[in-house]
Amino acid sequence: MVIQLRPQRVMQPRTVVRAAVAGILVAVLALSAGCSDGNAGASGAPGSALASGALPPKATGYPMASPAAHNAGDLRFAEDLLSHRRQAIAMTEMAGRRATEDQVMVLADGLRQTYLADLRELTSLLQGWGVHLDVSGSPAAEQALRVEPGGSFDRAFLAALIRNTQESVQIAERHKALAAASGPTRQIATDTASSGTALLVTMRRMVEDMGT
Repeated sequence: MVIQLRPQRVMQPRTVVRAAVAGILVAVLALSAGCSDGNAGASGAPGSALASGALPPKATGYPMASPAAHNAGDLRFAEDLLSHRRQAIAMTEMAGRRATEDQVMVLADGLRQTYLADLRELTSLLQGWGVHLDVSGSPAAEQALRVEPGGSFDRAFLAALIRNTQESVQIAERHKALAAASGPTRQIATDTASSGTALLVTMRRMVEDMGT
């Protein structure tokens, strides 16, 4: 059944999200190059790529958007992606407390900010559709991010985030393929697939750089 919607404040410009992810990847790769030269960023301090402004600021503001309709496929996509974003945010918050690698700290901080913006957008979209969101449950980050005894948290974090990102890209690709996908959710799916694919390349490189 197609449900008509009233105009609502839901859509953050997707170009801001794309730029945010691109900025995160540039900062991580720049920090990687600095570390390989024995210099972790211009200031030499952990997370200096963030402090120097290499990452874009946290996106704010949600201009008016008027999606004409939504259907069961749109709803399933938004709910699935929201669940994955919640889990990823919880994992990046864990990384903020436990990560030791500069690259991982920069990645986690940048993604947390970007995914919080995604979370606000998806929440606003679903609420505009009259969906009641239960946010009391755990996003199961600790179950997804398991560190073996004596293992590296940074490696475990990247492995868990790679799985989360792979699943998010798969969710987005499936939704893009639906002929009935609405314009707003199709755009979110397109950007999620594109930015997620680029993010996977960077994270896999980070894992390789850590060695065995």
